[in-house]
Amino acid sequence: MQITIDLATDLEQDLISQADQLNVPLQTLILETLCQRTQMTSGSTSHWSDVVLSYKGIPDFPAIESHRDRPLENYTLTELEALWQQAKVTLRDNRG
Repeated sequence: MQITIDLATDLEQDLISQADQLNVPLQTLILETLCQRTQMTSGSTSHWSDVVLSYKGIPDFPAIESHRDRPLENYTLTELEALWQQAKVTLRDNRG
């Protein structure tokens, strides 16, 4: 398949420079970059640690949906500070 891509001049020059440094044709550099990029986003392998993947959240922490009906601009500074303090206390209590 042949694809035509219009590149910004600075990007084109950067790609040409990288291809020259690696001593590969420009087409090879672009193809390899695309292959690497699509493999990274295919979901076939995960780069998240087991700790992150096993995290279940904080059970008594309010769901974000409970605040969606009220835009942030409608909160007073006192209310925002109280929410922040609640979040810090909840996080601290659930760490230990």
